[in-house]
Amino acid sequence: MNRCANTLLRAFHLSTNSLSFSRMSSIKKGLVLGLYKSIDSDIKFTPTADKFCSNNDGLKKKIILSQIHEKEGKSALFFDEDEVYKYIVFYNLGDHNGPDFDEIEGLNPIKENVRHAAYTGVLTLSEFVDVVEIEDFEDSMCSAEGATLANMRFDEMKVTSKKKKSLPKITQYKGESPHWKIGSILSTGQNIARRLMEMPANVLTPTKYAEEVVQLFSKFDDVKVNVYDEKWIKEQKMGMFLSVAAGSAEPPKFVEILYKPKALSKYDIGLVGKGITHDTGGISLKPSSSMPDMRADMGGSANVVSTMYNLASLGTKINIIGCLPITENMPGGKATKPSDIVISRSGKSVQIDNTDAEGRLVLGDALDYIQDFDIVHGIIEMSTLTGAQAVALGEGATGMFSTCKKLSDILVKCGEVSGDRMWPMPYYKMYTKLMTKSTNADVNNIGCSRWEKINPAGACQAAAFLKEFIRDKYAKKYVHLDIAGVMDNKCEGVPYLPTGFSGRPTRTVTRALEYLVKI
Repeated sequence: MNRCANTLLRAFHLSTNSLSFSRMSSIKKGLVLGLYKSIDSDIKFTPTADKFCSNNDGLKKKIILSQIHEKEGKSALFFDEDEVYKYIVFYNLGDHNGPDFDEIEGLNPIKENVRHAAYTGVLTLSEFVDVVEIEDFEDSMCSAEGATLANMRFDEMKVTSKKKKSLPKITQYKGESPHWKIGSILSTGQNIARRLMEMPANVLTPTKYAEEVVQLFSKFDDVKVNVYDEKWIKEQKMGMFLSVAAGSAEPPKFVEILYKPKALSKYDIGLVGKGITHDTGGISLKPSSSMPDMRADMGGSANVVSTMYNLASLGTKINIIGCLPITENMPGGKATKPSDIVISRSGKSVQIDNTDAEGRLVLGDALDYIQDFDIVHGIIEMSTLTGAQAVALGEGATGMFSTCKKLSDILVKCGEVSGDRMWPMPYYKMYTKLMTKSTNADVNNIGCSRWEKINPAGACQAAAFLKEFIRDKYAKKYVHLDIAGVMDNKCEGVPYLPTGFSGRPTRTVTRALEYLVKI
């Protein structure tokens, strides 16, 4: 139960003295409404809630008794106060005239409170009702985002467990507005990424993952998905990609997603996502405690899938190519060994001193491949690349390494709006020197630092490695997003997401690409 549990229980006792459990079992519809912070009994409702409560003095008195109007973020659940909506949740949105931007937090607190309000309401009511209606809280898009993120759970692998109640239908109170529908699409895409990241690796093999992508986009006439096998990967001379796949019994796949709503040969943007369906570290084996979460090491590719799904669902007029190198990283008999040297698709030789730095290897070949296409605005690559990035920023923001000011500025602004922030990271020459100062090859996959016990600036070194595979044509059109820190929500960095894999930063990247084609 969430942090509002005590308030909810108090409201339960205030409202249910005469409510029989037989009547509770027949309740099917719930409603989520808002109010603003006030220090006296003069409750400040949202316009929608004010109209709903205009003729219900009894409900107003119970709200006052619950004291939820006194503190931002509090909520209360009321029973049997309306003939249609037997369950009603009220949520305190904070100051009505509060600032719309927090310079320190780098986001819009009003929008964040709306998302949290809708999320809390849906989560509270989902076990009781078949339909949850949510008011717009004066921002229907954010309300839809929070509600849709709440209305998802990953339990499809449970077979013998007690059957859970189906998720309720969620909709906007008094009819869905265009902005509500957009918000719902944005979060539906994020939920798709969350589901893919939660899937166990023995189920979501590279082959199954490719099938999931094909099925997901099959309903769109302007999306084509190509799935290439190991023979094709060899023909492309993707030596780094093949070196990672060598240890696994599961064959690798290279998935290419083409979204072309415009009749042009050029692409507006290229997306690349890391698709390691399970990362054991290979011969450079991870500690056992670190392995379970590595089923989500394909989070970058999941974000490419979800972003492109969102844009196709919205009908955005933007041509995109997405590339997903998909494989496992396993310590098999044919696995790559530390100090092995391979030839990348770009022609550069790469010394692999640590097989647990595998993401940059599959991405380097995918980045070289996508540059064969004519891409106008540039390339955005997403990956759960380094633990160092998680150490640096935790769940607070995605680490953004960019050579393109236009794209990075858009991503930062859209992160502020979506609440899923971007934080600029450096591309200093010193990091490139560390990655290219290799005795036996052109590039080393972990660099040549003289520090003995730690690899300093690991996220920056990894980013510098990837930049080695960006050609001159795209030298100022490339963005690398390290999402290792934001891949899950263990520390509740996002209050309107449960603990588990997050699907971040789907909504920010979707918004950014929507904005890109409008400027």
